[in-house]
This record gives sequence, structure tokens and C-alpha cells, in this order.
Amino acid sequence: MTEPSPKHQDDFPLDDQLEKAPKTNTHKTVPEPQKIRRSLWLLLGLVFGSITTLSALPYLPLSIARQLNLPVLTVIQPVMSPPPLTPAMVKDQKIVVAPPEFDKKVLHNLQASMDSLQQRLNSFSPLKGRMQTLSQDLQALHANQTAVRAAQISIETMQLHSRLSWITNPSSHLPQMQLAWEEIVLLPSLNETQHQQAKVMLALAAKRQRDVYRWQQELDRVIDSYHYQPISSHNRLSDWLPSEGRFAPVSAWLIQQLHLQKVQQKDHAIVKLRQQLRSIQQNMRLEQWPDAKSWMALRSRLQLHRLHHDSSLPPLTIPEDFSPIQSDIQRLQQTARDWLKESSQ
Repeated sequence: MTEPSPKHQDDFPLDDQLEKAPKTNTHKTVPEPQKIRRSLWLLLGLVFGSITTLSALPYLPLSIARQLNLPVLTVIQPVMSPPPLTPAMVKDQKIVVAPPEFDKKVLHNLQASMDSLQQRLNSFSPLKGRMQTLSQDLQALHANQTAVRAAQISIETMQLHSRLSWITNPSSHLPQMQLAWEEIVLLPSLNETQHQQAKVMLALAAKRQRDVYRWQQELDRVIDSYHYQPISSHNRLSDWLPSEGRFAPVSAWLIQQLHLQKVQQKDHAIVKLRQQLRSIQQNMRLEQWPDAKSWMALRSRLQLHRLHHDSSLPPLTIPEDFSPIQSDIQRLQQTARDWLKESSQ
């Protein structure tokens, strides 16, 4: 270790005195205090040099540190995590997707293949001609289908008009109306509203036809309940028809087929009532309804007779008023008229 520079001599006055003192013996040992100071300075220099070297290590290049076999310190700095995304940030954030980079050579080869395929197709003239013929055939088939559909609609329209006219005919009755509405429901050209209305009319016509049949059966049971006993079993036709001559075979046949007997005086009213009920029954089939007042009185009489004849029988199912069924028949006919009016417009 070298001596302190002259500019630092003032810091050590004792050393200066020693140096200025006369040296009597060069081989004389250094005094003990001087050795201690030099050792102290040497130790301080080593410590300072070590600290300086260690502090400079992180700034040395990695290649120099490896050549000098110096320890390499790796400093790991924590990476700050980004703040959590809020729904508003996600909504405002726009995700940009970079378009894929295609190889120009691949695109060029693909375009060349497409051009080659198009040239082959253009050069194949028979296939092109067949495709044109097929296109023309498809157009002709489509035109034929359109014409067939138009003809089918025209036929269905004629059928609809025919059935509606059949319903509105005054001579048509419930069986004919029901059959006509059944055929109308099956027409495919009807829209959804017309189809539903036709089904309602069909159900109404069928219900009213069943009502008429049930009333006729009820009148049969009422008529059978009115019976009378003849005075004798003698057939009065044998008294009036000739029993001899050429008309004798005819007289014998008539006597076998017809039987006339004299009845009691009180049974004339029963016979008249039975005839009246038979007439009402036949008129129901023709939708000719009895007068409201006369029918109400007759029905009351029939109800009393039933109670007197057999009180266990249920009341009559024949209605007191036939105006509801008449209104329903008019509704069936009016609906047909409205359809005819709409189709003719």
C-alpha cells in the first residue's frame, strides 16, 4: 500500500513528525502505532473495493460476467395484474380480430385451379347443352303445374257454387244441406276461416237432422199409446164386395188385405188424433212445422195422456216451440247465400 499523497499530510501530523525526524538506523523496526494505522487503511481499502465491485456487478454485461466467472443476480420484478373488467368496460371495448394472413402462393394456386375447372366446364359443350335443356324442361313443368293448379281451383270454385246453390234451394231440406256442407268441408281451396265456418254449419245441420228424427220416433210412441177396441171382428168389406162371378177372386183378395170394422162412438176422437199426429210426423220430414198455438194445446193433451197412461214414462222430448230449428235452417241457407255473394265479387 502506497503512502498518502502530500495533499493529505495535514490530516496526519504525527506521521509527518516521524518522517521529519532523523533516521539513525534504517534497519530499525517500525514502531507499533504505525503498523496499526497501515493495517487499518489496508482493511478499509479492501472493504471499500469489495463494496464497489459488488455494486457494479448488476451493471456488467452478461457476457463479461460469464467470462469473469462472476455470480449473476436475477432480479424478478412483480408484474402488476390489470384491473378487473367491469360490464361497462366490456360493453365499450371493441374486440378487433386481425384477418388471417393467407399465403399468396396458396391463393394463386387456388385461383389457377378454379380457372382450370371453369375452362373444362366451358369446353364440355354437351353438358352445357343438356343443362340448358333441363332448365327449359323445368320451366315448362312449372308452367304446366301452374296451369293445372289454376284449372283445379276453377273446378273447385264451380263445385263450391253448385253446393251452395243446392243449400239455398227452397226445396232442399236438412239431409241435403248436411250432404252439401260435408262436400264443401272437403274442398282444399278453402282458407282457414271458411273451413272452420263450413265445419260449424255441417255440425249444425247434422244436429238438427238428428233432432227431427228423434221427434218422429217420439210421435210413433205417442201414436202407439192411443189404441181402440173394435165392436166385433167382422170384416165389413165382405158385405159390400160380390162373392160370386168373375169379381169373386178380386173380392177375396181385398178382403184378405183390408179389414174394416165398426168402432165404438168414443173411439172416433182417438182415430182423429192419430191421423193428426201422423200428419205432423210427415210434415216434420218436409220441415213444415205446426202452428205454435195449436201445437202447444196438442202437446199439453199428449203430456196428460202420457201421465194417465203410464206415469213412469219421461216427459215428451218434442219441444213446445219449433222456432229455434227454423232459425237454424235459415242460418244454414243465409251462410250459403253470403258465400255465393263473396265468391261472385
